Amino acid sequence: MTTTRESEAAPAADRSLERAKSAWKPRLLANGVEPYDYERTTARVKHWEDWPSAWDEVAREHARSAEQAAGDGRPATAANYARLAALAHHFAYFALPRPRAAWIAAQRAKAILYRKAAPYLDPPAEHVEIPLEGVRLPGYLRKPRDVARPAVVLFLSGLDSTKEEHATFEAVLLRRGLATLTFDGPGQGEVWEHMPGRVDWEKAATAAVDFVHTRADLDATRIGTLGVSLGGYLAARSASLEPRLRAVAVCGGRFDQAARELDDPLHVPRLLHFWNVEGIEDLVPKLQASTLDGVIQRLNSPLLVVHGDLDTLSPTAGARRIYDAAPVQDKQWVLYPEGNHVCNNIPHHYRPLVADWLAERLGAS
Repeated sequence: MTTTRESEAAPAADRSLERAKSAWKPRLLANGVEPYDYERTTARVKHWEDWPSAWDEVAREHARSAEQAAGDGRPATAANYARLAALAHHFAYFALPRPRAAWIAAQRAKAILYRKAAPYLDPPAEHVEIPLEGVRLPGYLRKPRDVARPAVVLFLSGLDSTKEEHATFEAVLLRRGLATLTFDGPGQGEVWEHMPGRVDWEKAATAAVDFVHTRADLDATRIGTLGVSLGGYLAARSASLEPRLRAVAVCGGRFDQAARELDDPLHVPRLLHFWNVEGIEDLVPKLQASTLDGVIQRLNSPLLVVHGDLDTLSPTAGARRIYDAAPVQDKQWVLYPEGNHVCNNIPHHYRPLVADWLAERLGAS
């Protein structure tokens, strides 16, 4: 017999599934998931709780193809399948971080697969580790071909994204002579097990800047940062508190985190996970402390804020507030009327704009 509570929970889960299918499709495709994989996988997902297992199956298929190609002496083909398998593991659990053991297993599998693919990206990705308070922040450094000591962009992920998600955006930056350093910070990817999200996340950006200073092959006098979604907020905060960041681009960011809707069944689990807290009562103080009020006023570097007016996750007003509150003269506001969250439905428009702006501000060739 089905109880009233169960019957109410089922429609809510089904609504989450339909929202995920419509809202996240542009993101998955923009970040490298093959359209065929997306269509065939989501077509067979009928219930929200089945989303992880469906994508896990795709991951296993691609992992087997990678092993076969490697055994046949085709390393580049193997690497491509490994990258697709890593993405499938990532998107299996990005919005469903519980049960915790399954999420952790997916993160570890994703990291192993992507590290196999990294040397075969074009240009290659070098696995690096950034020290922060006894924890190693794993990341990937990619350098543009035929550019000596390039400027560097720190790529900051969002609430549920990780370093393995951003190769397609990195490619746009690399084509403009910019190196990219994409890493998991507190609360993200491989780092979550050792360090959950924190209000002073900018310390991770400072550690990344320190790391760049150790590399003779990079120009540490020309470092900028770019963040997407929560990463947009983190980029603005980091650039305001780390003066060695010479430019900052915010894509789909919020002015503060306290304005989030805490009754949303699709997004609250991700917030609880990022901060590694069990309930709303523990989450609220962290969100209230996570604001650019009193922080963005310290910004002293050029600022670009790009937003989609159809963004239902980060309202336009919050992004505009970042732009309005920044005290710098060199700032630019770009609003795409047709853009969704992070403008993932129009990456061919907004990503080149962001990359060109950063290249100009950082003197890339």
